[in-house]
Amino acid sequence: MKPKKIFKEPFIGTSVTGDVTLLHSTNGNFSTIIAIENTAMQYGADPNAYESYHTCFGQIIKLLTDNYILQKTDIIAIKEYQPPEDQHTDYLSQKYFAHFKGRKYRDVQTYLTITKQSNRQKFFSYSEKDTKDFCNNISKVIDTLASYGIKTNPLDEQAISQLHRNYLAFNFSEPAFSIGNIACDKSGLDFGEKSMRVISVVDPEYMNLPNQMSAFRTGAQSISGFPSDNFSFLLDVPDADTIVYNQVVFIPDQMKVKKDMELKKKRHSSMPDPENKLSVNDIEDMFIDIAQNNELIVKAHLSILVASDPKKLARVCNTIDTHLFGLGIIPGRNTYNQMELFRAAIPGNADELKIWDKFTVSRPAALCFFFKENLMETEDSDYLLYFTDRQGIPIGVDPSEKVMQSGRINSRNRFVLGPSGSGKSFLMNSYLKQTYDQGADIIIVDTGHSYSGLCSYLGGKYITYSEERPITMNPFKIEQLS
Repeated sequence: MKPKKIFKEPFIGTSVTGDVTLLHSTNGNFSTIIAIENTAMQYGADPNAYESYHTCFGQIIKLLTDNYILQKTDIIAIKEYQPPEDQHTDYLSQKYFAHFKGRKYRDVQTYLTITKQSNRQKFFSYSEKDTKDFCNNISKVIDTLASYGIKTNPLDEQAISQLHRNYLAFNFSEPAFSIGNIACDKSGLDFGEKSMRVISVVDPEYMNLPNQMSAFRTGAQSISGFPSDNFSFLLDVPDADTIVYNQVVFIPDQMKVKKDMELKKKRHSSMPDPENKLSVNDIEDMFIDIAQNNELIVKAHLSILVASDPKKLARVCNTIDTHLFGLGIIPGRNTYNQMELFRAAIPGNADELKIWDKFTVSRPAALCFFFKENLMETEDSDYLLYFTDRQGIPIGVDPSEKVMQSGRINSRNRFVLGPSGSGKSFLMNSYLKQTYDQGADIIIVDTGHSYSGLCSYLGGKYITYSEERPITMNPFKIEQLS
């Protein structure tokens, strides 16, 4: 009987330099992990959000020097809704949130990992200068993200450890979980009652990719010109419990990679046939782009890790393959190294990727494959009104204070117009009740007595009219409320 293989941790510990927590790997690399938020809101219909995100990460790649790795991890997990704590004590609010408690919804978590590769040709030794330069680069990365409105939160030792435990259990949904044995074969990994498979988005051997790709696409939502992320389908994969989209960009020595590309071009030129001719043209176009725009050549890796019920996993993977086909991408078929790809997707461990799992591409092209969307979340404000989003869970929105401070509106007045039965009164009753709870004084003019019950419940002053008692005053001029 063969002895069971032991899963060896790829990290040896952490250290703190200044405000930066460094994660040290067994091969001499050190990394830092930053929690960020994608800025393009799903269904936000703002193409500038996608372009801005694309430009931001393009600047970060140019900011970093050779032998750096940029790893972006987007985790889409199903969670159960929990009401906010210690904010609503009245009976109606408690019952409102209790109605949604436990309802399942999808949540997006995004992490950016910056790794400095060690020189493996030399014996590794600690260099204070390298560590200081790395921390300075991390500060520049955080400043760049902040300048584009991207929220950042560098992880400390405890948060890094928690993230890695979640990953090893492949459980990002529950606060309490256990880490068990992992069974692995060429078709995927098994975590107890859940199975997971790694899909290599790009096959480096065949490079089945579209000729052109932009930072976003239009028309995917059956609306002409409506912008959406190239990989927006990841938010709507049926029966998928957890999806991890691993996006890695390696910044190699530019002189060395150019020489390698020149040799590759000569090899293709020596054997004239249509495929080799196309390869030569692609390499020449890349060199022209580098010369004109001072572009970089990078190595990239893209993989989708999807977990589901074992009986549904094949159908889930087929759904993802179908969406990739729609983008003009034929995913890799020879992904028999499932455990290697799983380990390499651990934040901070991308250096374990082998050469056959990377493909050469220009910097802007690599960023077109980055996931840029986020789902609607509760706003950061102390004046929140709750309404349900498209997933059917309450989301806190500030319709008065933040938009007033930012200059988007200059008046807090509201005007509601809609046909009969469209939900005007239902919306306004909820809106008025919540604004009253926030301490607002409310004056409302309505036809139809829709708010008489609310006015009576809150002990307000109700002014109405009839044929016998018509309006003989200005309803907007109220000098005394009691």
